[in-house]
Amino acid sequence: MKKRKDFVIYGQGRSGSTLLVDLLNCHDLIRCEGEIFGEQVWKSVFQENLFKLVQRFPYTYLNSKLLKASNKSYGFKLLSYQTPNVDNFLDHLRDKGWLVIYIRRKSIFKMAISSTIAQKYNKWTALKEERVYPDKILLDKYEFCGALSWIMKNEGRIQKNLSYLTHHTVTYEEDLENEQTWSKTCNLIFDLLEIPHFNVASKYRKTDPRPYEERITNYDELVGIAQSLGLTTR
Repeated sequence: MKKRKDFVIYGQGRSGSTLLVDLLNCHDLIRCEGEIFGEQVWKSVFQENLFKLVQRFPYTYLNSKLLKASNKSYGFKLLSYQTPNVDNFLDHLRDKGWLVIYIRRKSIFKMAISSTIAQKYNKWTALKEERVYPDKILLDKYEFCGALSWIMKNEGRIQKNLSYLTHHTVTYEEDLENEQTWSKTCNLIFDLLEIPHFNVASKYRKTDPRPYEERITNYDELVGIAQSLGLTTR
């Protein structure tokens, strides 16, 4: 039997990673999970103690996940600030034959807006059947600046980690934002995993399809802040 290939989706939040996980899970030869190293997943006191062990011994934890995946290609999502407390974690996965998928969003400006809105409403995803959108909103400029700072700092960490690491890049604007690109995006990944092409679909949609300038009352103020930092706002 041919040895399966496993993968990790690495990047920042608000870049389409949840959508990509959902799309890849359509394939019957893939088992893809979310943020298995995310602290928010381990909430109780008992689980917090387990989480500390998982951080110290991530490979033991991953091996248990691989066993459950059986003969399927196993994958998970790893945000830049969730890397376990071991040296060269991504390098280790690469050396074991894992495919590293770097997911990115070109527009740091839009990523920061998306993050600020998600934090404000504590809503990170939306199912297709949901059709209720909030009225126009006022975003706190200081929270927006904090999101910008956080994203730029994390992007620096990501680029450092990837600078010498072979990886496959998925860009939100080109590969995920429009449904018409989903099949091509996923088939490229299926090829890298050496499994057949497969039809994909998602239960998710954008939390609000309206352009930001129609949703945010102080949009021009946020544009000005981003431009003062030399960021593009497209």
